[in-house]
Amino acid sequence: MVDALQTSGHELRERAAVLLSQQVWCWGRDILHDRGNWLIEYGFERLTKPDQGRGCPSIYRLALPEERSVLLRGFGVLYTDARLGGVFLPRYNFVPRFRPDPTAKELPWTPDDLPDLCEPSRHQRAACGRLIAQCIEWIAQYEVQTIEQLGIRHRVETLKEWDDGTREVIPGKVMAKAWQDLSQHAASDTDVFLQPERHRGRLNRFTRKQSLRRASRAKARHSATRYLVLSRWRSRSAPASPSS
Repeated sequence: MVDALQTSGHELRERAAVLLSQQVWCWGRDILHDRGNWLIEYGFERLTKPDQGRGCPSIYRLALPEERSVLLRGFGVLYTDARLGGVFLPRYNFVPRFRPDPTAKELPWTPDDLPDLCEPSRHQRAACGRLIAQCIEWIAQYEVQTIEQLGIRHRVETLKEWDDGTREVIPGKVMAKAWQDLSQHAASDTDVFLQPERHRGRLNRFTRKQSLRRASRAKARHSATRYLVLSRWRSRSAPASPSS
């Protein structure tokens, strides 16, 4: 594994994007552990949309000390700190979006429900960088504690289905270490995960296209898997042909 402290900012952002997408998958599987919903046991609050409870995935929200919080969605992570604001990390790329006000009028059931977020201005970059560093540190701690409580086998097994032969996969045995490496780098240089200002427009166009491509591939894989499952179910359910 490449030491994150020896890689460039671009390489770190690419690695963080791979890790975050994989981490969101793992959170989705941690709720299905044999001993029960691990996120609930960890301390998360599960929120369901009143009018579409069954059709809309739940939101998981965790209150942290010092008026901080983390909110998990299938499309990313929203991390807030009352002193600094909030930062949203999209699942399929690592282009942080910042909000000076950590409060939100409504819960983000869909990406359209997210509070007003933007690329941090020059004077907001320090606060945004600190939020990113805090969020990465929290994820690293979560992975360490999850392995301590559920065992490394759980994380390894979780990733077997994720590894479909097309994705870059960070092995379960080193996921916590990968986040810890990124956390160390973020702590030493809070600006490293933000886009260089001189390349901001070009990188924004690139990451939007990259995000769309990744989302399109993920949707195609999901559709193919769903079709296969339905086909198998229908073949089992079909009545047997009458014998001649």
